[in-house]
Amino acid sequence: MKLKRILSGSLVAAALLLSGSSATSPSEAIDGLAVGATVPEVKSLVVQSDGSSEAASYTLIHFWAAYDGESRAGNVRWSRYFAKRPDSRVRYVGVSMDKNLSVFTNTLAFDQIDLSAQRLVENSKRDQMLNIYGLKIRFHSYLVDAHGIIRAVDPNPDRLETIL
Repeated sequence: MKLKRILSGSLVAAALLLSGSSATSPSEAIDGLAVGATVPEVKSLVVQSDGSSEAASYTLIHFWAAYDGESRAGNVRWSRYFAKRPDSRVRYVGVSMDKNLSVFTNTLAFDQIDLSAQRLVENSKRDQMLNIYGLKIRFHSYLVDAHGIIRAVDPNPDRLETIL
């Protein structure tokens, strides 16, 4: 009798654990996309950032926000990196998740960042972008090839040089 209660209790606990583990839809990336995944909307991010559709072999997409110090510092680091080392093989796009245009522009002015490689996500698309790109826990950088395939996640400058 005691064994029967233990077994039934274990089955109930297992069922609860299994049902609770699928709380998010499979289309949502909780903590980022993986190498080899296809990035949606990569062409629109690149075209909208600098007005051209000239294709580079790679695009480094860095998501950031003024309220997130680590991602903001990453935007400064990558912007300065590409300003000092222009490379026709890779294009940089900083994508701000800020909700306010003035916060976005004032932050870029304060950080002395050129607007040409920056994009502000529309408020109507913000939640969708946070879900698709796995930005709910933290912001990421994705090195994406010309076909929209992720080749590196959160690369540093040394890793970028190795890939190129």
